[in-house]
Amino acid sequence: MAKIDASPHIVPLDTPICELDCRAAFQNLSPTERLYAHYFARASFEGSLVVPLQVSPESAGIFVLLYRLFSSEPVEELKSKALAVGLSYQDWHAFLMYAAFFFYNSGNYASFGDRKFILNIPQDRFTQLVASSKAASLFPDLLSTYTSVEKGIFSVDKRSAYLGFNDVGVTTYHSHNVTKADCDLINRYMKEKDEFEGVRIGLEKGDFAEILARVCPLLEKTAEYAVNETQKAVLRKAASRLWIKDANPAVETFCGFMREYRDPAGTRAEFMGIVAAVNRETSKKFARLVAEAEKILPRLPWGGAYEKDTFLRPDFTALDVIACGTSGIVLGWIIPHMYNDIKQNEGFKNLALSNSISAMPKLPVNFVTKEDEKLLHEYTAKSFDVQVGCHELLGHGSGKLFQRNDDGTFNFDRESTVDILTGGKICSWYEPGETWESLFGHLAGGIEECRCEAVGFAHSWARFILLKVVQEAGQGCLTIEETTDSSGAPDLSVRLDAAKIDSVGMPAVREFVKKLQAYKSTANVRAATALFEKYGVDATDLRWRAIVVSRMQPRRFFVQSNTKVTPDGKGVELVTYPETPQGVIQSVVERFSSESIDVLEKSWKADQKYFPDV
Repeated sequence: MAKIDASPHIVPLDTPICELDCRAAFQNLSPTERLYAHYFARASFEGSLVVPLQVSPESAGIFVLLYRLFSSEPVEELKSKALAVGLSYQDWHAFLMYAAFFFYNSGNYASFGDRKFILNIPQDRFTQLVASSKAASLFPDLLSTYTSVEKGIFSVDKRSAYLGFNDVGVTTYHSHNVTKADCDLINRYMKEKDEFEGVRIGLEKGDFAEILARVCPLLEKTAEYAVNETQKAVLRKAASRLWIKDANPAVETFCGFMREYRDPAGTRAEFMGIVAAVNRETSKKFARLVAEAEKILPRLPWGGAYEKDTFLRPDFTALDVIACGTSGIVLGWIIPHMYNDIKQNEGFKNLALSNSISAMPKLPVNFVTKEDEKLLHEYTAKSFDVQVGCHELLGHGSGKLFQRNDDGTFNFDRESTVDILTGGKICSWYEPGETWESLFGHLAGGIEECRCEAVGFAHSWARFILLKVVQEAGQGCLTIEETTDSSGAPDLSVRLDAAKIDSVGMPAVREFVKKLQAYKSTANVRAATALFEKYGVDATDLRWRAIVVSRMQPRRFFVQSNTKVTPDGKGVELVTYPETPQGVIQSVVERFSSESIDVLEKSWKADQKYFPDV
């Protein structure tokens, strides 16, 4: 396999670690609410052990290895052994940073960017450290586990550099021989039964069953401290219907498979469990935004016919996260994310995670003038609530999917509804059984985030394409120039002419997202694909990317608290940890029992038959 530059795949030693501070929010909860939060947090974290099994074939094995290394003896004793086998102090710090970053991401691929990261220390000496560890004597299988994942820890090549279908990347959502064509076949099959297109397809249940069996009793325990019947009744897809009716609770919770961005097919979801307490002051701002939403939505570029028949006023809450069990922590979320039918017809909730938004280290800003850097430092934190609010409520919460119902009727007027791009009648729609994710696949995330970026924060693919859209508009609105710094190294200068945002930038973005909404509403995959391909990466982009990567700053990650019940069983204590790699590692060691890790290891070994080439 072709070798690549490994430097972007090494965790920087100066990566900022921020506390996900929930002290004030937790203290404001009643004793019953704290118990409710505690047991749901335990369920969320136990369920999050599914995630390493969803990231890469080696992630769960690495999780087992790291947990047992750090749980079997004090960190200082392990450090002494590391130095004794010839690792340097810098090597030791690199190992701690790798382990902390791995635990935060629940795997060896970064949750932001899906890029693999590796351990950059002498491999032979780390092998000696594993062999000399106390864990190696306590767990007879530890060395064989290490041998199984050693390559995944230390090496990266062109295929393994990023997540993707297994012929071009790495994924465990599909076994090693599954291609995009196979996934497209299955997506078509989901509307049929039995034999399909000459292929006999069987459905096998039970993935992650043993891990989830440890989650269910904790959810049952949570119900004992629920404050209303809705909280007790929440279960499976029906949970989404009930959950959106539980308005303004003091403790907000959600648990399930609901983040489909990492599946290369764009349909299968990653586990996520979240527990958070309401931040009442910031929530007041979002309540005002919801109150004004019906006035704002008609101003979006696609018009009323492409909006939901009735605006279902959501519960929009600012939350301080107490526990989040998944790969990485987001800034905001709309739930139910996976069920467009519920979101369109019954309603949704918007969540802004205040303590993840506010925990922003002040770092130098590359590629902009000193004047613009000053503006960014002054207003980024202040504007972020607005960005997240617009992104979730007016972005993800807007737009309608045109559908043919099971009885043959349509959810739009075929005679009066006009195609906003051609002026003719609507000639395509979603058939029964088709979903936005199943039809658009990997494009779904990029298209959706582009729509939302037009009114707020979004993800990298969307940012790149919208950058190209504004560049294409010309007239000096956005300029990017290649320069050099004081040492002669390649640099970039990015300038946005504030005077041309309204006259040039906004019209270009409006027209672009209007097209995206039209294609999304009418299930027009072909046109959407062509539009995105138009804004592909060219030689100039690749040259600029190399400059950006050479100056890339480490992305912060979080250390989370744990909760524990007091000896009398009537109270809950919040346990916090320092903003260090050791703090992250200790939080994980104290979060999981050895029995839970045994179950993870068993599930990982059962899955290995699907990835024989790893």
